Amino acid sequence: MKNLALVVCGLFLLGVTLELQDGQRIRGDLLFMKGGIIYIDTLVISKGEAKQVLIKDKEENFQLSDSIRKMTLPDTMLFRLAKDGEKKYPDAPGIILVDWGQNILDNTGKQIYRYHFAAKILTEKRLSWASQNLYFEEGRNKITVLFARTISEEGESFWLNPNDIKVFAPSLGSEFFDVGKYVSFNFPGAKPGAIIEFEYIDSLYNPEIPEFFFVSYYFQDYEPVMWSRFQVDIPDSLNLNYRVYNAPQGKLEPEISRKEGVKSYVWELRDVPPIIEEPQMPAYGEVVPKVKGTTIANWEIVFDKLGEYQKRRMEIDEEAERLAKSIIGDAKTDSERIDRIYRFVQREIKYVSIKSSFASGETGHHWRWTLEHQLGDCTDKSILFSTLLRAIGIESAPIIIMTNDRETVDRTIPDTDGNHAIVLVKLNGKKYFLDPTSTTHIFPFYRSDDYGVSYFSSVFREIGTTTIPPAQWNAQTENLWGELDNKGKIHFFYKSEPYGNMDAEIRFWWETSDPKDYRRIFEQWCAELIPNAQLLKFSLSSPSDFSTPCIEYFEGKANDFVIFADGVAIIHFPHLVRTYDFPEIATEKRNYPIKYGYPILTRHKINIKLPKGWEAIDVPQPVAFSTRWANYTGRFSVSGGVLSFEDTFQRDSLFVRSEDYTEFRQFLKGIKEFVRKGVFLKVAPK
Repeated sequence: MKNLALVVCGLFLLGVTLELQDGQRIRGDLLFMKGGIIYIDTLVISKGEAKQVLIKDKEENFQLSDSIRKMTLPDTMLFRLAKDGEKKYPDAPGIILVDWGQNILDNTGKQIYRYHFAAKILTEKRLSWASQNLYFEEGRNKITVLFARTISEEGESFWLNPNDIKVFAPSLGSEFFDVGKYVSFNFPGAKPGAIIEFEYIDSLYNPEIPEFFFVSYYFQDYEPVMWSRFQVDIPDSLNLNYRVYNAPQGKLEPEISRKEGVKSYVWELRDVPPIIEEPQMPAYGEVVPKVKGTTIANWEIVFDKLGEYQKRRMEIDEEAERLAKSIIGDAKTDSERIDRIYRFVQREIKYVSIKSSFASGETGHHWRWTLEHQLGDCTDKSILFSTLLRAIGIESAPIIIMTNDRETVDRTIPDTDGNHAIVLVKLNGKKYFLDPTSTTHIFPFYRSDDYGVSYFSSVFREIGTTTIPPAQWNAQTENLWGELDNKGKIHFFYKSEPYGNMDAEIRFWWETSDPKDYRRIFEQWCAELIPNAQLLKFSLSSPSDFSTPCIEYFEGKANDFVIFADGVAIIHFPHLVRTYDFPEIATEKRNYPIKYGYPILTRHKINIKLPKGWEAIDVPQPVAFSTRWANYTGRFSVSGGVLSFEDTFQRDSLFVRSEDYTEFRQFLKGIKEFVRKGVFLKVAPK
């Protein structure tokens, strides 16, 4: 279908639909435009009333074959699914009617993925479905759009003209380079109320490692799915090693059949409700019903193939040994040697992703290439880091992980899914996980999104799970002290002392901020700590000096720190309320677990000198809360003319099950209620 702008005088068309500005459509056999008037059959319409002309498929410059028409699903079926979905989910912005995927592995090793999608767009929010971008890599796979059409509410079909399918290269940031491109198209005439349907084939005709055949499918979305179906076809001589996850009531077993030398596995779910997002819930792939599988029986072939690539890229020669020795200098211990190489790779090799193949994407470039170009991504930096460590006798190798802000990957069957590479170091019987893509971590710390995730190492020929460090690795102590006068004005000082990963994250924040903005940042921080406070001074330890913690310090003053009422002074600490906001417990019930990225240890120490003669009237009682997941102690006190507050919050767990939510919520609510309390003081008579 084509959309024609109504700007050409004397245009003569046959067999058209005229869409008006109000959405009404008028079908006709003859349309003629002259001046500001449109003639469609016997009707005369002002040009200003018209929005676009839709030319139907039989009049376009492409022929819609019977074979393509047969690929489409019956209109009656789609309208029925849409009606059922709208009735059951009246508030949904869109209904996915059909979500069918099929993976095919033939006897020659060719791999094909075929996908059929249909949905009803109910609101503007889901007009995004009407624009499709399908990724491919030239020389490896090919995208073929079989058909795409829009079905109006009146039952008219408007077909995508193949001439309107575009191919473009993505525009990426300066840190990313990609050989891939996108096949892009828009559904003609799509708008709320319409149904869209399309099907495409992704043919992997040149797999880099033909033995690798992995499949995965997800059966749920953020909108209702009326019919989700996944099929895998493989030669009858092979078996599919698969796992099913998050099956509703355990009902997601495949139907297995054999025909003409092909073994088929089919999974199907009907009427799948939408995902309702909750704060701090696990990633999409961790909560939806899904199937993952492979024809590979065990990890050995993965270790053989990828391990071979990685070992070639980590070949040690005199240059590698010479470079490693120059980096470690006079370092005396293995920890010092590792730390110096760790920081060299982090800070001297710029993070830039340049990948042209599966091999370079999964196993990096040769270490020398990365060193010469002074750039690379996670796999490149991990290869270089491992090579330099091995050059000084430290056992190390890259490992592939999926960061913990994404779905958990089950490695009990071969599964190479991952979005990141880090390094496993084995030293004196212990395992250390280090991430050279950071720029501000020191040994033995590493990025928090690497904690507690499964990994596989082709060099070490092992699978495992990265450690979850203690909460002390993500620690911060906030100190606030000052002096209050009789009018409620306060002159105060603040110091933040981070440790471990928290120190690295704070360093990174300041290193990537413009020093010209430092004062503005501290002014904003000062005013958030105490409302309407004015910044007097600030200082920051050098983010690039790793010999000391990155200390943040400022001094300020505020006029209205105290609330006065009938000779009573009331003091609150708003920054404590913000610290312990806990948006993840906003609702009484949750459908999904709570998942955190890292353990945490937070301490507050506050000492405010009070005006002479002020006495405590009501000071909140100390609290101590303890659960399986976290602990909290807090104490207000007034002694010797000083108002003090100290607390410690320590959460070691990353995961709270939905069935434990009520107990955990009560714990966090107790903290919120405690820090909201004020201290009441009797003011000295004037």
